[in-house]
Amino acid sequence: MNFEPKNKRQAKVFAEEAFRVNVQHTLMKLMKSAGISQRELAVRLEMAEPQVSRFFSERSNPTIKQVARFCCALDVQPVFSAEPRKAFNWVTDTPWSEIPAPGNLIQMRPHSKPSEYEVSMDGVPLQEIG
Repeated sequence: MNFEPKNKRQAKVFAEEAFRVNVQHTLMKLMKSAGISQRELAVRLEMAEPQVSRFFSERSNPTIKQVARFCCALDVQPVFSAEPRKAFNWVTDTPWSEIPAPGNLIQMRPHSKPSEYEVSMDGVPLQEIG
């Protein structure tokens, strides 16, 4: 089965979905490493557990504000990073299968102890900010 985008519009949708999944997956990994359940996260966010569950669903379209609130509840600071796609030319429609898998698009770390959740991008450690 081939899941490559057939045109630029589909390529944009694929990019949006990959980014959403990356954000959700990163937050879930942080929850797991901290031993925090969706129920506990809901308590920290002061919201109903079904709302937290919807945030992690495939139909979710998380906003920047939501991501920031979830990060705050997990005591991490979101850091956005982007890089050009070297192997993909939107004009020539290079096949999706030829695009290298992206690194972590979102890197997150605790406010006080960066070494506990420090993440790297393509093997390069996340540097201390400011």
